[in-house]
Amino acid sequence: MAANSVEGVDVRGARGCAAFNLRKTARVVTQVYDDALRDGGLRSTQFTVLMAIARSEEPTVGMLAELTMMDSTTMTRNLRLMAKDGLVEVSARGPGREKLVSLTHKGTRTLARAVPLWRAAQARFEAAFGARRWSELRRELDQVAAIAVASS
Repeated sequence: MAANSVEGVDVRGARGCAAFNLRKTARVVTQVYDDALRDGGLRSTQFTVLMAIARSEEPTVGMLAELTMMDSTTMTRNLRLMAKDGLVEVSARGPGREKLVSLTHKGTRTLARAVPLWRAAQARFEAAFGARRWSELRRELDQVAAIAVASS
């Protein structure tokens, strides 16, 4: 049986912690996608950013951060590493002080190699979990994210 207190600290209710449960699930799902994308030369975090760039027209660093719900500092750091790997190009600040982000030729080729691997992982996930359940859970997760943003 789990303890209700540790050295006088009341730890009841910790198993229901949204942060703990969401991060725990995110870690395992991320590992599955990292394994699937490994042969494409990407991690799931990189794949997510490359897809966001590819799906947007001339995104700025800020737009990508907002789209992926990542803070700007983390997005900037991730883009710097991806630029160093030759996957993306980040422009110098323009008149609007925004930096535009684009895929390089290498980034496009890498994404093209990774997309079929991602599709296969996604199909396996949906087959195991159920496409309809996944669609419903995605809507719920969007609501959780909206609530978290509104309460911060």
